[in-house]
Amino acid sequence: MTTHWDLNAAGNMKVVVSSRVMKETDGQALKWVKTAAKVWNQALGVQFISAVI
Repeated sequence: MTTHWDLNAAGNMKVVVSSRVMKETDGQALKWVKTAAKVWNQALGVQFISAVI
């Protein structure tokens, strides 16, 4: 899967999913990444990770 992690100066982490991956997985890649981000955020106790296309 072609994705990358982006940590900005404010300390916010984003998981960026490529449009090619979205097409190849019929949009399921974003669902998987969002679910993983939700689990990590709950484990960390803060809203730290978000998913974007």
